Amino acid sequence: MCTKQYILCSMLVSFILNCTYSHAQKKGMVSFVLDPKMAIHGPYEHSTNGELDYIIRVACGTDRYEVGIFTEQFQAIHYHGYGMFYNYKFFLKAKTKDYIRWELPIGADVGFITRTRNNQIFEFSFALNGALRYYFSKHWGVECLSSYRYRSDFYEMYEANNKMKFNFYTGLQYRW
Repeated sequence: MCTKQYILCSMLVSFILNCTYSHAQKKGMVSFVLDPKMAIHGPYEHSTNGELDYIIRVACGTDRYEVGIFTEQFQAIHYHGYGMFYNYKFFLKAKTKDYIRWELPIGADVGFITRTRNNQIFEFSFALNGALRYYFSKHWGVECLSSYRYRSDFYEMYEANNKMKFNFYTGLQYRW
């Protein structure tokens, strides 16, 4: 088994074991967010139309934290990211009648980036994340996610010295 497949399998098994065997974790969520700037303008200054850059995240946890896995897909630039994340959740309004409507999760993620266009790139990545979530029902909500990511692929692809990138995403979330 190659290193890439081993790492992916290890991360998935670790996540599943963490969710299955930890009796303290009773809640979960799945979210789908996309980058509106890329959807409208595209990845490059000379782009003539938008392209889809999206993240799917699945997590389990408690009222105060969540641990999960994510994948980011951006086919226009042959970019794929995946890894694990941890968020600590702050509640903007602690007491409501039915459920907590506003959450502010802050955390970090670690993972890997693959680029498959001209050359095969497989690099380590990490990010600091923050989000604002508003639940319009007990289970469904909207999310605005910001990410400040170390993009180790920048130097190899573009010979760029600044490897940090800020992104903003928005989308839907379902929790149970």
